[in-house]
Amino acid sequence: ALAVLLYAIFRATQPQVALAAMALRLVQAAIIGASLLALLAALLLVQRGTPAPDTLALLMELHAQGYDFGLIFFGANTLLTAWLACRSGLFPAWLAALLGGAGIVYLAGSFTALLAPGINAMIQPAYGLPVIAETAFALMLLRGARQAVAPA
Repeated sequence: ALAVLLYAIFRATQPQVALAAMALRLVQAAIIGASLLALLAALLLVQRGTPAPDTLALLMELHAQGYDFGLIFFGANTLLTAWLACRSGLFPAWLAALLGGAGIVYLAGSFTALLAPGINAMIQPAYGLPVIAETAFALMLLRGARQAVAPA
């Protein structure tokens, strides 16, 4: 629903970019949803008896890797959303900049988690930026995008 809502907000700004952002968000949701099947498999194994610890660990790792892979698409979506927020005039420039930074954090975090796990711990503190950016964006959406930049 959020992907469609954001498409509706941003399609007047740049329909192709808004559509690409929506598609990336939906791909991310599908990948993360699919990775939840690994957790369901682990639960079913536990319910049916005592599974091998290695099997449970593998299923948990599969879920974690799927989540990180999905966040690559979300990071790209967040960068496009930041660009759209900046170009639309519906949101303040500082919010678009925060969203852009959040997109970079998601991409850096996901790529290091998947390709260079040894340095991923250095990225973790940067996840504070997406928390701030996404909270501010959600509050602006709840308040109303046009009202957020209207002169006082």
